[in-house]
Amino acid sequence: MDKSRITVATSSLSQVSPLRLIAQTQSLSQFPFLLLSLVQSRGLTIIFLCIADYRVAREDLALLIVVDDDGNHEWTLRSTTRDEISVSILSTLLKEVDTRLVFMRYFEYACIYCSEYYELIPVPFVLGFYVSLVVGRWWDQFLVLPWPDQLALYLTAFCDGNDEPAIRIRRTVVRYANLSYCLALRAISSRARLRFPTEEHLVLAGLMTSEELEMYANTPPVEYTLYFAPLVWAMDIVNKARKEGHIQSDHAVEVLTAEITSFRGKLGTIFAYDWVNPPLVYTQTATIVVYSYCAAALLAWQHLDPNREYANHKIDIYVPIFGLLRFFFYIGWLKVAESLINPFGEDVDDFEIEYLIERNLNISYLIVDGMHREHPDLVRDAFWDSVNVTLPKRPESAGHGETATTQVDDDEREKIVSASRLTGSLANLDLPERRPSLALWNRTTVSRVPSNSSHREN
Repeated sequence: MDKSRITVATSSLSQVSPLRLIAQTQSLSQFPFLLLSLVQSRGLTIIFLCIADYRVAREDLALLIVVDDDGNHEWTLRSTTRDEISVSILSTLLKEVDTRLVFMRYFEYACIYCSEYYELIPVPFVLGFYVSLVVGRWWDQFLVLPWPDQLALYLTAFCDGNDEPAIRIRRTVVRYANLSYCLALRAISSRARLRFPTEEHLVLAGLMTSEELEMYANTPPVEYTLYFAPLVWAMDIVNKARKEGHIQSDHAVEVLTAEITSFRGKLGTIFAYDWVNPPLVYTQTATIVVYSYCAAALLAWQHLDPNREYANHKIDIYVPIFGLLRFFFYIGWLKVAESLINPFGEDVDDFEIEYLIERNLNISYLIVDGMHREHPDLVRDAFWDSVNVTLPKRPESAGHGETATTQVDDDEREKIVSASRLTGSLANLDLPERRPSLALWNRTTVSRVPSNSSHREN
């Protein structure tokens, strides 16, 4: 026997409507597993026949399955002829129709249901507000970080003098400001904590002396971080400098004390941001909304049987291209918020606290000592005899009054023009290579270097 014919009939108790499916196969002895797909009036039925060993004496074999509305079924295996049929079936062949029959039908119903209602999940609304809150906090925290530059400028203007006491006053005040900065960030930033695990590491780094550490440790114990203690010492030094005559006016003292208190206020604001985080329920809501949408969309975007002619499932597309794009957008949006919610961590997009600490200390010493009382000679400028000034179109060594466009060779242009389309500024350029005078920005330490310049007054 080369071929066998299997006739499969299905009927419903409420409405008998037999459907016959003729499956032509090769010799049945070569197919121990046979998968038949039956299309019924109320869903997709899959019957899996696991046949281990059988002998068919005649070509005709009929399998009758009766399924009612509740999913109950009966099956009989009989011959269409009266000849002898000997069939040996492993285990109990079709003792019960596999639960996949019902599961597949309701799975398609679930896909249709999700495709109708999953767009009602307000993902852009919830996620948009959440990301706006997180990004706004992230940028505000960076803006509120204090910079000691203005305090250093006030000191070099009001605490004049190139003698050692005046220099010591200026350097000590800016060092106390940077010390307070480090003490505050140690309690907030993991990068600063890893850089200075204990106060003794601040002594080893040169930000604090042993006597200052002992005084700091002997401060009356409180349950709060005493990051402002060095600023209190700085205020006392300013008042002492006024009494000793290093600061010439009370107004200068007022300006310096106002700047020190502003420095402390910004550090306090950073503590407030660290203390009051976005509500946890807001983060949970945004996360649940995004993942719920993705789970519902996973069902809604399923490829269903085109013969069923489901609404919105007529196009035979196995990969939902635009659905995947939305998935990437929403998940990426959520990951942006998760990355920026704590800018004082160790992620790539977090603040470079270690760089800021070194930068602030170096610039502070440079202003109050390295550049104090150093200025060029007072000379007539290039526009001394004119009030209507016209500059060259490009900053190059063009003579006064020239307006023609200057030429820049390719090598120099590569140093000036940013090659990155994603970088709007020149921050990615090697500035010391363009301007050797800017090499001081790369110095790891800034120390007071005596100068023999004629412009430095004693």
